[in-house]
Amino acid sequence: SQFLFAQSERGMLPIQNFTPKEYRALPQNWGVSQSHNGVIYVGNNEGLIEYKGANGKDEKWSLYNVANGSNVRSISIDKNGFVFVGARDEIGYFAPDSMGRGKLIYYNLVDYVDNIHKPLGEIWHTVAVDDGVYFASFSKVYYWDYKELKTLDFGDINWLFSFNGKAHVVSAM
Repeated sequence: SQFLFAQSERGMLPIQNFTPKEYRALPQNWGVSQSHNGVIYVGNNEGLIEYKGANGKDEKWSLYNVANGSNVRSISIDKNGFVFVGARDEIGYFAPDSMGRGKLIYYNLVDYVDNIHKPLGEIWHTVAVDDGVYFASFSKVYYWDYKELKTLDFGDINWLFSFNGKAHVVSAM
């Protein structure tokens, strides 16, 4: 006897998996975000992975490090296309180089944090909203308004997310 199985492609999303060998970084990935022009960014234990898609057989992968070389846990892309990241004791953003070479340059925001609030710990959530960017550890939220950085103490943070262009914190406080 013979069997024939069929599945309708209607409603099915195209999914493609990549191995660490293909993207040339460690296997553990954290946050994922996609820019307005389709570039995918992945937080990885080695840094920020950028995937610009396939061009024939050539995959366009790049790996970028944050200043202290730690893992990137969270990612959010703002309205200007800057890629904001949270890492271990590290917050900042990647922006295109000024020479137009297609590479990203990292801008560290840790120097804007008062010493009393260092070390930052793991930054598990990064959210870009209309008025700035929020980074959250387990106990503090760091808010960057593109000029200065403010630290907000929440005690015990469970989640940071955006809704209707505003940042919201879920806290046990």
